[in-house]
Amino acid sequence: RVLDQDDTRLLLSHLEGRPSADWAAAGAWQRGFAQVQDQDPMPLHAALQKRLESWSTALAAFEAVDAWGLEGDHTGLARVRCHRDFQPRNWVMGAQGIGVLDFEHAAPDHPLTDAVKVLDHIAPDSDAFRAFMGRTLSDAEGLQLRDLRLIHGLASRAWGHRHEDPEFLDLGQRV
Repeated sequence: RVLDQDDTRLLLSHLEGRPSADWAAAGAWQRGFAQVQDQDPMPLHAALQKRLESWSTALAAFEAVDAWGLEGDHTGLARVRCHRDFQPRNWVMGAQGIGVLDFEHAAPDHPLTDAVKVLDHIAPDSDAFRAFMGRTLSDAEGLQLRDLRLIHGLASRAWGHRHEDPEFLDLGQRV
């Protein structure tokens, strides 16, 4: 549980449990965690464009990169509190329900950010993903998620090259 917070820190409760891939419970936890936190003066759509360009440039140092563009409409979206490494290895099931570990990368971000790494494990059209989201995504959200996945794929490949990590190279290729 989030016990307290300020602008830069979260105070969390102790957590015991076992690993979990309970998609519905994880999604419910994430929706409760994702409170509006938008304090960045750069609009979210501009920040995503900068990320796309930055990761494309980083990857281009190692391999040819296609010219990609954002397809979704991200204007008017407020940043929400995001874990940013939200995947089963960071979830545990305990007596009190699901808990989440590893907040190293947590920061305000796009409302669909925490769905990105979930899709490294399940398909976007699966019952598990609908259980995670608690609903079916709209077509507009599908395009937004595509953009976030594109950035994730470019970042994973660039990181994989930089650190000579074949698992991240493969992940980036799959994404």
